[in-house]
Parts: sequence; C-alpha cells; structure tokens
Amino acid sequence: MSPDPNSRRPEVPPTRAKVGPPPVAARGGTSVPRPAAAKPPTQRPAPVAVASTAPTSADPAPKHRPRPRSAMGSRGRLLRVVACLAVLLFAAAVTTEIVSRWRRATPVDDARTPDASAVTAPTTTRSPGVIIRRHTPHDPRILFEPIAALSYEERCMGNDDKEFVGLLSPDTWLKYEAVDFGPAPGANWFSATIAVTDAFAGRIIEVRLDGPRGPIISALRVESTGGWFEFAAQVAPMTPTSGVRDVYLTFSGGNSVGNLRSFKFARTPRAAVGVDIPARQYDAMSGIRDHTDKIGQCDTGHWVRYGGLDLRDAEGGINSISIDLACPEDYAGKVIEIRFDSLSAAPAGELTVESTGGWGKSETQSTPLKPTTGIHDVYFTFRGGAAVGDIYSIRFDRK
Repeated sequence: MSPDPNSRRPEVPPTRAKVGPPPVAARGGTSVPRPAAAKPPTQRPAPVAVASTAPTSADPAPKHRPRPRSAMGSRGRLLRVVACLAVLLFAAAVTTEIVSRWRRATPVDDARTPDASAVTAPTTTRSPGVIIRRHTPHDPRILFEPIAALSYEERCMGNDDKEFVGLLSPDTWLKYEAVDFGPAPGANWFSATIAVTDAFAGRIIEVRLDGPRGPIISALRVESTGGWFEFAAQVAPMTPTSGVRDVYLTFSGGNSVGNLRSFKFARTPRAAVGVDIPARQYDAMSGIRDHTDKIGQCDTGHWVRYGGLDLRDAEGGINSISIDLACPEDYAGKVIEIRFDSLSAAPAGELTVESTGGWGKSETQSTPLKPTTGIHDVYFTFRGGAAVGDIYSIRFDRK
C-alpha cells in the first residue's frame, strides 16, 4: 500500500547531538575519550522558611537588638489598659459633677424680685464641701450697718479675695453669727453690695436663719453692675425678723453669682426728721465706698440711696438738709444733688461743697430743700468730677 501523499508524518524534533569535550590524546597516538561530565542533580525548590526575629549565628549582629516580645508586649499592654481606665474614670467624674451641679441649681422663672414671704426652702441637697472656720474681729452686726462678707465665722466652698468673697455657687454658704435685727418688728429689707457682669446676672442670694438649709427670709436676684469689680448695693424685701440670730447666705441659679463685698439689714419706714443718720446706713448705691465712719468715692455718675425715710413731723414736713462732710480746698466747689424717689427726678435741693481744710477735718454744711413730707426714698447724686467730698452723716430739718 502506497503512502498517502497528503498525509504528513509527525515531525520528530531532531535529536541534539551531545557535545562533549574533545578526546584526550593518549601516549602512543591512541586517543582516549574524555569521560562525560556528571549530570547535575535535579534542583528542587527550597522550602520557605518562617522568618524569625531571633538572629542566627550566621547573621550579623543587629545594631539594636529588639527586646523579647514576651517582656515588651505584656508591659506595654498593661500600661495602655491603665491609661484607658484613668481617662474613663476622669471623664465619669467630670460628667457626674456637671450633672450634679446642674441638678442642684435652682433657676427662678419669675424675672421680678420674689416676695420674701412666699419663698420656701428648696428641696435640693447641697454638697458638704470643705468648711473654713475663722474668727475675725468685726463691727457690731446691727440694723443699717454694713457686715463685711469676709467677716464670716464659717464658709463652705467659695473663695476669699482681698476685700470680697467670690466663686459663689449653689455649693457655697457663709455663716454670720449673732446678727441683731433689733426689737419687733425688726428688719424687713436686705441689701447686698456685689459686683457681677452682664453674662452672669440673674442668679440669687438667699438669706437663711440658723443653718444652710434653714428657712429663707429673703431672696435677692442679682442685677448686672457692669463688671466683676464694679460694686453696687442692691435690695430685696424680707420677712420681718427681730432678735439675735445666726444668718446663713446661700446661692442658687448657677455658678459665679458675683463678688460679695458686704451686706446689711434695714427697716422701713425710718424716722428721719431731726435725726443724724450715719452716711454708711444707706440701703442702695453705685460706686460709693464704705469707710469706718463715712462714705467716699462720691464721684460724678455715682449715687447713694436712703430708702423709706419718714419726713413727716408735727409741723408738716422738712425744708432743709444738713450734711457733715470733709473736703480739701483743691476739691471744693463741686455739687451734691438731693432727689426724692427716683434718680431721674428733678433735684429738690443742691449743696455746693465748700472746703473744710482737708480730708480728715469735717464740718456741717446746709442747704434749703423743696418743702417735703411723707415717706420717701432719698437719693444723693454728685456733679463736678471726682471726689466731691467724704460724707459722715445727714440730717433733715424744718427751719
């Protein structure tokens, strides 16, 4: 059978001749074939070795040998756990304090000064805090006379400054022993000299008897004075109180109630005809400064008020005022204005201050007033510049 010319035999790749080294000629001319080269062994892939952090003896020594994982890792994890726990505990403490302060605050919705007779003790609890005790010599705590805030016997929280107590919050209370409200009917007004900015106005000073949770007899909503060191005396009514009692001041409505310099208790109406009234026995003021037996810093724009003065007498009223004051020659010529019932009222009289020979030498100077009778709030305003005079006392008469 003849092969099919269209069929193709599978091509067999030609066998490559093995090329070996040339035969080596032997002695005598006979060539001796060179032995074939040994076939190299089959190369198998090397097993993948697991990297080890520990250097072998063949490896060069590293410059910085790492610490073993067992020592370094466990200690690092422990420190991280401790740090996380400390942060969590601190955050929990801060959150608890914020919530507790918010709950202890007692905001008052009514923007007016509350009626003291309608005020009841809040049911919130107060933090015990750290109680500071002191016994500072002080003036008698009697009606109309200022009581320095720093003269407390006990203080919980808050902070003492050079001339006032600050950092007043719902946790703060101040104790003043043996305050004499006088015989019945006693005091019916509370006045506090305080400084506070616009942003913190509206918080409340509470007056309590016999304990930091005792009955509230007065509540003063603090108005802005324009700054933390711009002091003004502000007033609130109080439940009539007589006799000698321990007084506690507490605070509500939020933190930073104000910087409290002094406070006092007063009674109205008050007999004022033919009576020397110490100048320090005002109930409200702005910018005035108390001294031992007088008031000073009577500058233009400052004012002082004597509330509820009874200017009635048997003959129908008063028409003159006498002011005991001191003024050196360099400051003489300025004016004290006397107004009734309002700072914006027209002056009922004016006194042009004459020299008394020095700040330490006082004398009485008088001026006529518009005839007046009845019970009035009397305002003193000042004109002409700074240091109009230091005032020791005032007296209303009919001449």
